[in-house]
Amino acid sequence: ERVAGGQERMPERCAAALMVQMLSAVQHLCLKGMVHRDLKPENFLFLRRESGAEPLTAASGPVKLIDFGLSRCVSDVPCDLAGARVTPKIGTT
Repeated sequence: ERVAGGQERMPERCAAALMVQMLSAVQHLCLKGMVHRDLKPENFLFLRRESGAEPLTAASGPVKLIDFGLSRCVSDVPCDLAGARVTPKIGTT
């Protein structure tokens, strides 16, 4: 909603940098043998928030992929995330 919101538009260069981060997260999961199965903008969060920066840009910090509740390991590739904590983020901190 921040990217497509009614406020000022995000520059194309910033949107491209965000997409690189998002796709890098997906690539990392694929290389580890995992499928997220619920990719959507709401499941990417900025690591930190900058006041007065709307919409947030890639310079605001890395984005994190969350909500692994529907994720699965691919059967023919061993899931290399054994022991890793991949649970949905619930609540606020």
